[in-house]
Amino acid sequence: AVVSTQSGHYGRDVNAAENSLPLEAMSAFPVLQKLDFQFNNLTQTTLSPFHFTMLEFLDLSFNQVSHSAILNIGLLQKLRVLKLSGNELKSLPVNMGYPIAGKEGKCFARFWALEELHLDNNHFCDISTFAILGTLRRLKYLNLSKNHVYCIPFLEAIGSGIRRNDFNEIGRGSKSNATTPESNGQKRKKYRLRLCVDTTA
Repeated sequence: AVVSTQSGHYGRDVNAAENSLPLEAMSAFPVLQKLDFQFNNLTQTTLSPFHFTMLEFLDLSFNQVSHSAILNIGLLQKLRVLKLSGNELKSLPVNMGYPIAGKEGKCFARFWALEELHLDNNHFCDISTFAILGTLRRLKYLNLSKNHVYCIPFLEAIGSGIRRNDFNEIGRGSKSNATTPESNGQKRKKYRLRLCVDTTA
């Protein structure tokens, strides 16, 4: 395996691309904040909220990450940027934005800090994908380039769920801003989402 580090503080920025490593092996770097893990033939991983407690950036492009692995990755509490480009994904786990019950009844949120998600170069086409993405409350940037997306639903957050209001056909390279108000008479909070979509791939 070839692993290189790019920080004065050993192991904060690690490039472990093009290997055959399990993701758990990177826990050898206790202060890891940025990890390039492209091309590692990764399909499964077993993580908990206590793994990679400082990790903010994770590039898993060009692996074959499964739904169960995505759910485990969601337990990384400081993860802000996740790249899943080129993973041959057709769908996302329906509960990826919902918490999981741990031991002694304690709940852990999934993708609590996620602000940027790259899903380009996959096989998404079902508009239900947007209902799932609507549960990621802090998401600010979404890359869906080079998929098979044919329309974008306008989504409004309602409590823990969402409502589809309308549909808007999107052309090549279009960008959209989405605002999701809080429900139940609470003060509205705006979320601005930058969306990159290429529908011709």
